[in-house]
Order: sequence, then structure tokens, then C-alpha cells
Amino acid sequence: MIKTLKRLLSAFLAFVMTAVSVSGLLVTPTLAATTTYGDFKVTTSDGTCSYADNVLTISGEGTYTIEMADGVTSTSTDRIIIEENVSLSKYDTVITLKDVNISSDSGAPINIVDTANYWYSGVILKLSGTNVLTATNTINSYGFSSTSNSGYAGLQKDANGALQITSVDGDGSTTGSLTASGGDGGAGIGGGFYGSCNDIIINGGTISATGGQGGAGIGSGYKGDCSNITINGGIIIADSGEGGAGIGSGYYGYANDIEINGGTITANGIVADSSSTYNVSGAGIGGGSSGVVDNIEINDGIIIAESEDSAGIGGGWATSSDTLHSGYGMGIVINGGTITAIGGSTSAGIGGSSNGGGLYSSGEGSNITINGGTVTAKSGIYTAASIGGGSKGDGKNITINGGYINLSMPSAPASSTSSADYIGGGKNGTTGTVNILGGYFTIGSLSKNTVYNVTPNFPLITVSNVETSTKSTYPYTVGYIQSLEISDSPWGFGKFFPNGF
Repeated sequence: MIKTLKRLLSAFLAFVMTAVSVSGLLVTPTLAATTTYGDFKVTTSDGTCSYADNVLTISGEGTYTIEMADGVTSTSTDRIIIEENVSLSKYDTVITLKDVNISSDSGAPINIVDTANYWYSGVILKLSGTNVLTATNTINSYGFSSTSNSGYAGLQKDANGALQITSVDGDGSTTGSLTASGGDGGAGIGGGFYGSCNDIIINGGTISATGGQGGAGIGSGYKGDCSNITINGGIIIADSGEGGAGIGSGYYGYANDIEINGGTITANGIVADSSSTYNVSGAGIGGGSSGVVDNIEINDGIIIAESEDSAGIGGGWATSSDTLHSGYGMGIVINGGTITAIGGSTSAGIGGSSNGGGLYSSGEGSNITINGGTVTAKSGIYTAASIGGGSKGDGKNITINGGYINLSMPSAPASSTSSADYIGGGKNGTTGTVNILGGYFTIGSLSKNTVYNVTPNFPLITVSNVETSTKSTYPYTVGYIQSLEISDSPWGFGKFFPNGF
């Protein structure tokens, strides 16, 4: 009986092996092969590549490693197109860039494009070694006369699916670097000229992204919108081109749903060329010049966001001829992390941006909530709030529930009779609802029951911070009155507990 079973099993296995073997496939695993395509070489065991007209095209789902060809250290003739494909898997294409160096004036050095316009496709880009992507196209001083795609990002994402960037060593690691520079009209990483972008996720690596004229460091290109930018880890330096945000939209664009959960991030809104037509910068994180931002959430990370003209975190600076955009900074939530936000010109540290020129350039800062973290915010001028509106902007619906708060603004000249509120509206704006429900503060008054000139929400009162490690830097906090029997409060009645304890 046992011998019979063995014979039957052997026969069955032989049948299966014969049935699944087609020209030797599936009998043994396919080994990765390395092939040279122009100035590149590609290693893959399950992917599809082609090469024509100096363009390497990755057109199939699979796992790839792309390097420079033997004897080639950089190229100014060849570039790469990655086609997102339709698959039930969200990230079906995984590409490792290993010491790739491309400069191009005929297209984006690397361009990720749709083949079927499906949102659930995606590409994972792993960084190994030192990678440099430079778009070198130029357009004179915002001489953009059409919506044709004549400006390119360093790493351009035109597809609807998601792009993940991480270290080859795994998420959170900073090994493996990428330097991506946009040409005129393009972002460093994101959209090209008139190019919008969405769903960019950075999980690791060391990344430097610089926008071209009118482009964001990470985000959209000139007159492009961006949404769903998420940073979870890595070391990131994002510098705008003139008129763009460090992280956010390009010039005249809209930015929404920017989320930071970790990493060490420096985001700068920079005026690259003081002699050009639009001598302005966008926000460090948020809207480009004449731009609007909505929904920025920071949960963790070490973040420095600074702008020469606009909000550190928030709205972009409106030009004097702009009658459409307003420099709004709205929907900003900080739950944790160490954040430094420095506004420029007439803009808030966190919130709105305004120059007083445009018809609607109010620079409102609204719907701003701080629940935790260490937050340092400084406005660009004494007429703009540290948190809230730019010089002309209203500041409203601002709530502080917790965190360590350090606010400042430049000193007013002796000739000035007033300054903006630290929290609220700019000097020429109005202050709406401001709620102080928790937190630790560097400026306050026990006798006036205020922190940064704002009275905490009743029944909270201003009290001294008793935390040994923080009280020298943050001497004020807020607490609840516990009873009306013991005279321990600043007014001679009631015992209190800091922050509701």
C-alpha cells in the first residue's frame, strides 16, 4: 500500500512539473540580470525596460536598481521616465537609485507619469549612495507665456498615484541621499511648469530639494497646486525658487494637506534673484507668493520653517498687483515636535502673509490650533502677529491647548504707537476668538491674568510654572481654581492647579 502511494505521488509530482514548465520558466527562480541602456545600467529580475531617444523607460511593475553605466559618472543627454501601472497592489514598482547623476534641459531628469490615470498605483523610490537630479531649463524672469510644459522639476511627479521616497536601509534611516533641483517653473521634487502634484511621501533618506524660479522646493511648480505631502522621517532641506514655498505650492498656487510626522526638516522661502521681476518668496511651509494654504498638520519632528517675505508656516506673500489671492494661512494644527517658524517682511511666524498692496491681500491667519510640542514663532515685523494675521490680516479661531510657546516680534520704532498682537490680528487687522486652554509661556502677567496679553478662558487663570526643568524658560502656565476657601490665587481667593491638575 505504501509503495503504491509513493508511486502515485511521484507520478503526480512529475505531472505538475511538466505542466508548469514552459521553456524552463517556473522550474527555477529567475535570476536578476543587469543590462546597459545608454548611460544607465539596470538590474531587475521581474521588470520591463526600454530605451529610445536617450530616454530609459521603466514600464512594468517590479523591482529595479538603476545606476550609471560602467565608466559613466554623470549624464546630460539621458533621462528616465517611470510609468505608474495599474495593479491591485498600491506600490507595485520599487526602484533603487544608486549614485545616479542626471542634468537635463529637455525634460525632467526623472519623470513619474501615469499610464492609466489610476490613483491606487504607486512607486517606491529607494536611495542608495549619492544621487543628483538637475533640471537646467531656463525661462527669463517669469516670462511664462503659455501653459505648455516648458519647465521641469528635478524629480517630477505627474502621476495620480503615490510616490514614496526612502532610504535603501529602510524607513527612518538617513543613509542614501538625493539632491533635486528644478529648472525655471519647476519644483525640486513635485510638479513642473503649471504642474500640480499630489501624494508625495518621504519616509527616509537625506534629501535636498531646490525649486526653480516660481517653483516650490517640494510641491508644485509655477501656478500649480499641491496636496497630500507627507514627511515621516529623514533629513530634508527644502529651498524654494523665487516665489515658491519651501514645502507647499509654487508661485500663485494653493497648498493643502501637508503632514509632518517626523524627521529633521529645514524649509526656506527664498528670494533667489533680487533683480528679477517678482522679487518675493513664498512661505517656508505653505503657500507660494500670492498663494493660499489650508490644512497643515505637524505631529512630530525637528522643523525650522523660515521665509524672507511670507509666513514661516502659512500663507504666501501677495504682490502689490494681486487682486485674487490673499496670503491666507488657515487650518494649521501642531500636535508635537520642535518647531521654529520665522516670518518675513510683513508676515506672521505662523498664519497669514500680507504686504498691504493687493485688493484682497489681507493675510488672514485663522483656524490655528496648538495642542503640544515646543513652538517658537516670530513675525517678520512688529505690525504682524507671531501667530495669526499678517500686517493687514485678521487673526481668529486660534486655540492653544498645550505645548511650550515662545513668541516674539521685532521691536516697534519709537515713532510707532502700537504693535500687532502676539496672538491674533496684525496691526491693521482685527483679533477674533483666541482660546488659551493650556500650555507654558515665556511672557505673561500674574497680576493682569494674561499670557501674551491674552486672558485664559475662564475658569483658567495665569499661574507660575512649577516644573523644575522648564520654569526658567517658560515661567507662566494656566490652571483651574479648585476652591474658594484658601487664598492662594493672584487675587486672594481660591487654590489653583496648573493646566487643570
